[in-house]
Amino acid sequence: MSSTLRFVLRALACHVATYFVAGIAAMRLADYATLFARPDVAVLMRPLDDPWVAAGPTMQVLRGLVLGLALRPVWPALRTSPRGWLALWGLLVGLAGLGATGAAPGSLEGIVYTVLPLDFHLRGWPEVLAQTLAFACLLHRWERSPSRWLAVPVIATAALAIVASALGVAAALGLLPPS
Repeated sequence: MSSTLRFVLRALACHVATYFVAGIAAMRLADYATLFARPDVAVLMRPLDDPWVAAGPTMQVLRGLVLGLALRPVWPALRTSPRGWLALWGLLVGLAGLGATGAAPGSLEGIVYTVLPLDFHLRGWPEVLAQTLAFACLLHRWERSPSRWLAVPVIATAALAIVASALGVAAALGLLPPS
């Protein structure tokens, strides 16, 4: 397997796994169900029982591929640095979070150009910071010290995220028997 393909697949697995874990934790801790039902937020955010929300973790496979391909050119410099994880985290928070070019919730443009209340923008930041930090640390560690002790749980968590997402879509569409 080429080093580029290996890196992209590792980035994909790290992204899907950390997105899933951080998302589940934030959904519970920040009470996204109540937040997304607020009239000032419901015009933008889908309810948690929407099939598209359930599909979110599976759709992160594509985002993981994009992240892996986008990071590959700068990865050699980040990989060799003992604090490369910190530089990667800074890139992710700066470019994909605060500095996102669209008016995404939580981004500077989102705060300026949307009518969403400031508390909504800020409420998602713990999830963003935790997920991007976990992604940066896992990917940096895995690339610097490849081993099964890290590969197996990351890949298993990513696979679980995809299966849970598919089951969530089926449940949201009424394709599963009631529990």
